[in-house]
Amino acid sequence: MKRTITTLIITLVLGCTGVARATVTGQWDFNSSNLTATVGADLAYYGDTELVTTFTTATIGGSNAIVMGFPAATVSQGYVMTHGIAPNGGGSYVNQYTLIMDIMFPAASSGTWRSLFQTSTANANDGDLFVNTANGIGISGAYSGSILPDTWHRVAFVFDLALPSSRLRKFIDGVEVGAQNLDGLDGRWSLDPTAFLFTDNDGETAAGFVNSIQIHDVPLTAGDIFALGKPTAAGIPTTIPVLTNVVVTVTPTNQTATAQMAASCFNAAAVGSGTLTYQWYRNGVAVAGQTNPQLRFQNLQLSDAGSYTVVVANGLQTVTSSPPAVLTVEPAPLALVTGQWDFNQGDLRATMGQPLQYADATVQADVQFGSTTLFGISDIAGQPANVMLCNPSTSGYTNWNGFILTHGISPNGGGNRVNQYTLIMDVLYPSWSSGFYRALWQTDLANTNDSDLFVNGPNALGISQTYDGELSLDAWHRIVFTFDLTKRELGKYIDGTNVVAAPKGAAPLGPHLV
Repeated sequence: MKRTITTLIITLVLGCTGVARATVTGQWDFNSSNLTATVGADLAYYGDTELVTTFTTATIGGSNAIVMGFPAATVSQGYVMTHGIAPNGGGSYVNQYTLIMDIMFPAASSGTWRSLFQTSTANANDGDLFVNTANGIGISGAYSGSILPDTWHRVAFVFDLALPSSRLRKFIDGVEVGAQNLDGLDGRWSLDPTAFLFTDNDGETAAGFVNSIQIHDVPLTAGDIFALGKPTAAGIPTTIPVLTNVVVTVTPTNQTATAQMAASCFNAAAVGSGTLTYQWYRNGVAVAGQTNPQLRFQNLQLSDAGSYTVVVANGLQTVTSSPPAVLTVEPAPLALVTGQWDFNQGDLRATMGQPLQYADATVQADVQFGSTTLFGISDIAGQPANVMLCNPSTSGYTNWNGFILTHGISPNGGGNRVNQYTLIMDVLYPSWSSGFYRALWQTDLANTNDSDLFVNGPNALGISQTYDGELSLDAWHRIVFTFDLTKRELGKYIDGTNVVAAPKGAAPLGPHLV
């Protein structure tokens, strides 16, 4: 247990009693301004790390604590942790364990790769847990949550390498932010008797502070992690509190979203016995249909702004989240049409903006212009229309390079390229095209990689094996794709209807910068 620097501390935890559910085999609290263990074996300096390690006083949750400042370690620096866990999980190494840290990274370290944990006893390969450049936690391209700069967080990593999937679960401040698969028994994330902290084989490290580190010999449950709570000056409890009442936390506490967009606003994390039910309230009034842990809107309106709470019940008890989470809804920006092409003149000239261009002579030879009557296809809303017919002669055996579109949009969304835009098309696919992939959109001007939007074989819209909706054949449809890469969101609409069944993608990665 961390010793706090105060004259007198009185802590009252309602509805909790301390009962050990798992063995803490190692804990380090830095109370004596050194690497002495609170539980288990002392940490050890690797190389000359002692020369660049500091101990100082920090305020956490209103109380003072002695914390350790660790450096941006080189490959020959770091801290050796002897965890004290026997091989488990049915393997020859440690395959089931939980690692918890109370950490803080200053703003100067934000936006960089920060290794937290290294299982290679020679520090000979890439670290095994990181905070990435977008401040998420994880490994191998799967990063979740957000580690805010200059803010103390309690991060927990639960490993169960004996499971068939979701072998790593990740938590920030008691709330699960993600899960991912890893190698199985006795693989990369299994442990020898020792492991490294805050180092990496190629210098993907940054300076930060740690108040408390704890390791358990079992994979803790989500309820256990929730009960351990947020960082405190006292450090991580050596026994897991038993929550006898229903407890709920809502994150984030404030959110800003844009009207007329789908939005995932708040998440409720609740722990308690029995079957839990949820009901969201706006300004004290129940919101119809919002009975899931996540508060999500398919088409957010300005009138949805307000203060939100969630009531969680288990049949015997109810609890209301506090304080209310505040949702601010900004008006949808006025859309500016930067390009439009209607083919009324029998060529590629633009109704607005710059004309389309044929990518090559083959494309030009494969394109015809005429009326729906001329081509013997359906009229549009009962009226003949001038259209463009694309009939690729190279389909199925080599690239058909399509058209070059100059969109006229300036870089936006906080990046160096266009990260927020909407693409709309009125299209008809004949019945003989069903069963084939049909590319709609390609962002690579060299056309050397896979296209970026498709109609797939079953006539749905999407990319990367995520397809929604269905285009009926021999019929005109208005399809709309809305991109907001600052949130990694892709909206898909057919004839005005949102066909995205559920939110897709992982945690936001920020604007596309390269």
